[in-house]
Amino acid sequence: MLVFAFNLLVFFPRLVLAQNSKSNIATGARKTIALLDYVSQDYDKAVVKGQVLNKEEYQEMLDFSEQTKSIFDTLALKVRIPNALTIHGELQNLSLLIKQKQAKEKVESIAQSAKKKILLLNLIELSPASWPSMEAGKKLFTANCQSCHGPTGAGHLQLHLHHVLLIF
Repeated sequence: MLVFAFNLLVFFPRLVLAQNSKSNIATGARKTIALLDYVSQDYDKAVVKGQVLNKEEYQEMLDFSEQTKSIFDTLALKVRIPNALTIHGELQNLSLLIKQKQAKEKVESIAQSAKKKILLLNLIELSPASWPSMEAGKKLFTANCQSCHGPTGAGHLQLHLHHVLLIF
């Protein structure tokens, strides 16, 4: 019993810390990916043809690009990342492109490239924790879709045409 208590006191905190650290790593990776997505999608709301359209949006782009570097650098200290210098260089380049008010295509390209490299590190789970339930799916289909699409999903052409005619 004394050995169990000793192991519990010594190893359990390490296990909790490891779990917490893994969770922090996944959170950081998710945040970095989300910021890169946001920058690549919304940059044209801030800058077009080298001109700032919206000062607040542009400042957000600058802030987000700096945050991605900071978060990634923190991740690189916690986890061995083989291509960390390459990714850091892309994030640095992203910040520079934004500061220079470069074209959306350039900003989007470098942001998406960095995002793909971070996804390939497998720091986050991309698949669902459990498989979807076929039974639940069948119930949803029967309740919400079958009336128009038929029991096999092939559809009811006459029913569909009837609905179209009623609309007109």
